[in-house]
Amino acid sequence: MEAVILIHVLRQAGADVTVASVEPQLQVEAAKGTKLVADTSIEACSDQIFDLVVLPGGMPGSVRLRDCEVLQKITCRQAEENRLYGAICAAPAITLLPWGLLRRKKFMRTADDNAVKKEFNKVEWSVDHHAPSVLVPVAHGSEEIEVVTLIDILRRAKANVIVASIEKTHEVLASKGTKIVADVLISDAQESSHDLIILPGGTAGTERLSKSRILKKLLKEQNSAGRIYGAICSSLSILHKQGLLKNKRAAAHSSIIDKAEDEAINGAAVVIDGKLITSEGLSTVTDFALAVVNKLFGNGRARSVAEGLVFEYPNS
Repeated sequence: MEAVILIHVLRQAGADVTVASVEPQLQVEAAKGTKLVADTSIEACSDQIFDLVVLPGGMPGSVRLRDCEVLQKITCRQAEENRLYGAICAAPAITLLPWGLLRRKKFMRTADDNAVKKEFNKVEWSVDHHAPSVLVPVAHGSEEIEVVTLIDILRRAKANVIVASIEKTHEVLASKGTKIVADVLISDAQESSHDLIILPGGTAGTERLSKSRILKKLLKEQNSAGRIYGAICSSLSILHKQGLLKNKRAAAHSSIIDKAEDEAINGAAVVIDGKLITSEGLSTVTDFALAVVNKLFGNGRARSVAEGLVFEYPNS
């Protein structure tokens, strides 16, 4: 989450972001199993000048960053030449501190505002006492923040998350250039039933997801079988086109607000209606994922996961 959100936001702002692997290969496996592909190796960056060097956290990732001599030289040179550097979560203490880069420095955190969640036609999300199977379909152009945050939080909660590419390859290029490697192709995912299917947003990704015949079939079967499904941001339009929002209340995203005005709920970041869960946009994905954890595992586990994220979890 920390790596992908950082990359996405900086690229959205127009920064030229280089993602460098400290491993022998470009593909890396993140803390909760998401596979990402870096742009280059850290060795290729050793002679370059950067305006900013930022280290994401995570364990044992922060230790592996600390033990990379090339990265240490790059970051120490950054500090010596009075250019910007930063670190998130575990990386300040695990990586920067041993390098001597926290001397006379202060670091702090701020609390996020709590988002609003609304629930209608409340039912239990029963999954017969097994680890819930959650299918997350992805495509070229999917929003990387939504994909990775969703996977990360649900895996922290011990859900069995399967990332399925609707493309011809396992590797997809997300909306801001992050390369994500799916676990399976969508054709393989249709061989099993899933307790929950969640569609990430992203305008280009949503358009590609909407054209997948296999995904349409899976969503139709999910609804017919009374299983859980959901969508974030622009992917609500996929559910709307398939009639899966009919007589349901959903978060008010611009992709459906004009077409499904009666169903759209303004002022709620996350809306649950029976076995449907929706979220209005990218900034609400953490609340969305924690709401899923709450419904599948209970409030205690959702709060525990939120505390691990240093995220302010609502009292109710």
